[in-house]
Amino acid sequence: MEYSKEDEEMRLSSREVQRLIERYPVEIQEVFLGVRDCVFAAVPDAWERPKMGGTAYFLAEDGTPLKGMICHVVPKTAEVEIGFIFGAFMPDPRGWLVGTQKAKRRLNLRNYDAVDWEYLEELMRSAAEVDPTKFG
Repeated sequence: MEYSKEDEEMRLSSREVQRLIERYPVEIQEVFLGVRDCVFAAVPDAWERPKMGGTAYFLAEDGTPLKGMICHVVPKTAEVEIGFIFGAFMPDPRGWLVGTQKAKRRLNLRNYDAVDWEYLEELMRSAAEVDPTKFG
């Protein structure tokens, strides 16, 4: 995927992304990069910032979690965790999202080839559409 100069301000550089994932197994790196591509396919104008040992994606530059956080993506030794801060309020007909917190849900991916990328893209779009001001 090619990025414009304007995109560079919105996204981490290739070098920054590589530093985040270089210590993980190749399989985990592939999943992480696939999720990253999926976020940008679903929400092309998403802002990407380093956070929690991985990356976080927002609808606006300020990255205010209560106003426009799409998700965070954290590589781990055996999986990549995707956290949706308002996942409990998103449609998930396949039941992929897990968690018992009031609003947050997560999804753990281990194998690039086993991921339904179209469905994950739907989840990313849903996360971008959540309006947290409409619930308490």
